[in-house]
Amino acid sequence: MALPDTASERSTESISAGSYVEVLPEVVTKVPPRYPNEAVLAARSGTVWIQALVGPDGAVQDALVRRSVRGLDDAALDAVWQWKFRPAMSGGFPIAVWVMIPVTFTLK
Repeated sequence: MALPDTASERSTESISAGSYVEVLPEVVTKVPPRYPNEAVLAARSGTVWIQALVGPDGAVQDALVRRSVRGLDDAALDAVWQWKFRPAMSGGFPIAVWVMIPVTFTLK
């Protein structure tokens, strides 16, 4: 796959086969999940795995549950949608990449 000719085209480019990430995305703002009352009452805990597409602007562009914990998935997704990242870099330009994010719920 040929790289785009302009910086603006590169900034919207997603990682693809044959490409590589020189710098991985890094969390800048991490919003903790809200523990659902129903899950607290049921003494439910665990780790929900979210796959998120971090865009070239560092915002989450898409997110979906990859490993579910009943009653906690929506809270995990709601939190991750609010996270901000320093974007991944390739060839000196920010790119969109998919990342796996564990969101752990622990009763105290």
